[in-house]
Amino acid sequence: FGEEALVSGEPRNATVRALTRCNLMRQSSSAFNRLLKAPLLDEVTLDELPEGAVLVDVRLPAEFMAGHLPGAINLPLNHLRKLADSLQAGGSYWIYCDTGRRSASAAFLLSERGFDAHLIRGGVSPERFR
Repeated sequence: FGEEALVSGEPRNATVRALTRCNLMRQSSSAFNRLLKAPLLDEVTLDELPEGAVLVDVRLPAEFMAGHLPGAINLPLNHLRKLADSLQAGGSYWIYCDTGRRSASAAFLLSERGFDAHLIRGGVSPERFR
């Protein structure tokens, strides 16, 4: 638990409490990045997108409505766990937001669920949406 926070660089968004006696182990963020993040996240630039790429914008609906890349679908990060089933199993998806943080979390979540998810490095500047 806590993978999303490590991937995105954001604070942890939940609290976990042990209900039984247990041992808690820690992993440094550098070890996490080396062992889990790097192998799971394929980062690409906008210029490297293949023809016909399925773009997934993980920003909030209001942000999406204000402007998005042509042909993108909106699956907000905060609903992604529920909406992931709406994606075609085995499909390839190129994930973006405006900064790269939310899209990193989303690409990680989708990769963990067996999707071929690619992260658009650094996000997409809002100027590109116009």
